[in-house]
Amino acid sequence: MREKVDHHTKKARTRVLIEQGARKKRAFYEQYIGSSCEVLFEQKMENGNWVGYTPNYMNIEVKSTHNIHNQILPVKLKGSNGRALIGELVTQDR
Repeated sequence: MREKVDHHTKKARTRVLIEQGARKKRAFYEQYIGSSCEVLFEQKMENGNWVGYTPNYMNIEVKSTHNIHNQILPVKLKGSNGRALIGELVTQDR
């Protein structure tokens, strides 16, 4: 193949694909706002929020003062912060 795509065209195409992926992710996440799901919590962030994942790998953040590491807990999904869905633990007794 002799003709190559120039660097600026590659960068522009990459930017379009990344933006399209972000839009699709937001649309996918937004359809779950208001619903409840089970979340496996994996780590605590510096801001004190816990991060976990649903069975279909949606990134979820919740506030909890309890250690919920490696626990699967029900979460009500309230909104999004651009990188993850924001949820609230359904039961606060943990």
